[in-house]
Amino acid sequence: MNKIITALFFLAATIQMYSQARTQIEMTDKADLKWGSVMKIDKKMRFQDVLAHDKTGSYILKTGRKGKSIEKLNNNMMVENSMILPLAYQKKEMDLEGLVYYNEKIIMLSSLNDRKLKKNYLFYQVINPSNLSLDGSMKNIGEIPYEKRKFQGAFGFDIAADSSSMLLFFEMPYEKDAAERYSFKVMDSKLDEVWSQEVELPYKEQFFTVKDSEVSSKGDVFVLGKEYNEDKNSKAMRDLPNYKYHILGYYNKGKKIVDYEVSLHDKFIKSVTFDINANGNIICSGFYSEGYGSGIKGAFFLSIDGVSRKINKESYKEFDEAFITEGWSDREINKAKKKQVKKDKAIEMYNYDLRDFILRKDGGVVLLAEQYFVRVVTTTTTEANGNTSTRTTYHYYYNDVIVINIDPDGDIEWATKIDKYQHSVNDGGRLSSFALQVKDDMMYLVYNESAKQYFDKDERSEMKGKDKRSYLTLLVSIDNKGEYEKEILLNNSVDKVYTVPKLCEQIAKNEMLIYSYSKKGQKFGTMTLE
Repeated sequence: MNKIITALFFLAATIQMYSQARTQIEMTDKADLKWGSVMKIDKKMRFQDVLAHDKTGSYILKTGRKGKSIEKLNNNMMVENSMILPLAYQKKEMDLEGLVYYNEKIIMLSSLNDRKLKKNYLFYQVINPSNLSLDGSMKNIGEIPYEKRKFQGAFGFDIAADSSSMLLFFEMPYEKDAAERYSFKVMDSKLDEVWSQEVELPYKEQFFTVKDSEVSSKGDVFVLGKEYNEDKNSKAMRDLPNYKYHILGYYNKGKKIVDYEVSLHDKFIKSVTFDINANGNIICSGFYSEGYGSGIKGAFFLSIDGVSRKINKESYKEFDEAFITEGWSDREINKAKKKQVKKDKAIEMYNYDLRDFILRKDGGVVLLAEQYFVRVVTTTTTEANGNTSTRTTYHYYYNDVIVINIDPDGDIEWATKIDKYQHSVNDGGRLSSFALQVKDDMMYLVYNESAKQYFDKDERSEMKGKDKRSYLTLLVSIDNKGEYEKEILLNNSVDKVYTVPKLCEQIAKNEMLIYSYSKKGQKFGTMTLE
């Protein structure tokens, strides 16, 4: 009898110990966090972006009422040097068009609109990253003449994957209802011009919208655009798509032009992106829907050979219904199935924004998308004296992340949905969304989530009150089969900080810059994967 009591006591103790271990807020051992010292937050200059990283440290952009500046963080994540960007030319204020880390130099692209001469000029200035000093003088590299103030042109740029070519993209003025005009300037690693050419797109402006531009290591230029069958401003509902996409390839220094059509016939392309891989092939992919609405049904894939300029592979694959409805409530599933029967509407996923596009070494791709939407609530209140006041509240939602792995033949090898719920009010979703780290065949997501969302109800019942209310930063590890594991990277409630995933960025193969702030100030750190 005593043996039985002892065994039962041991079993109960074991269960209790397991339950406590399971519900304790334990940190992951897959990553190591190292922080710099807390720094005072300058309300006049806010951290905006990570520009680059080298062996000596990281470079960040700050903007605010004092102007725009670059700061260098040393490897201890402390400010080592800084400079205010010289955004003036002949005492005239300039606009910052971009900062590019190009072949171990920081290139500042800035523009000056001279309204008297009716010209918009583009300049570049080289900045030495070692001491954040100017390297040479500011140089004029292009201009856009215009007649009307309503349209003064625009600039864009792109860097080849191996940093051998830089594209400068000039949107030129054009007549109403005429074809859009652009000027391309391709520069080499020494910033010498390789070729330049002004082109007229083969489509009229009211039927065509340019979405993106890329440059290859060979100096070839590619433009992605959306062509409409009718005026692109038309809001009419359609049973069939009234548009298709094109990738315009400008080869041999712009002498050879190839128009690649990206169309899924009766299917609606909802999002599309493309890039040039290491072999010089054009890889294009995205999501599609069966109808005009905002949902997505599957993914498509297009591969164009960089030598023959022929389409190698073109395919689309729909998602399994089980994947689409994963995480849905029984009510949501039943509602979707009723629509499918009564209104002949396909069961589709809610709309997702395409966040990241990763080129696989073998020619395939990985797509990462996040469910994102804003709900606007307007409330009108009438006081006793008859006066009314209106208040508008913005609710920001950043929910599940889907990861789609597509092989070189266009087949979906696997699709994974990572459940996530983030809701905030009137803050632009400052602490929401996620940061991505890619290491070999592994992917890592970093994002914030409350303990209420991370732990289930039974686990929370075993937790202390303060732990139940914790605000956590998670590390999600995704392997090459699509399997993932969630672990806790940081307990913000203990450290009294708030991690900002939108301002965290991969800076090395196994290292991510982490940014957080608190009432005491701000600090930068590094997450190193073990």
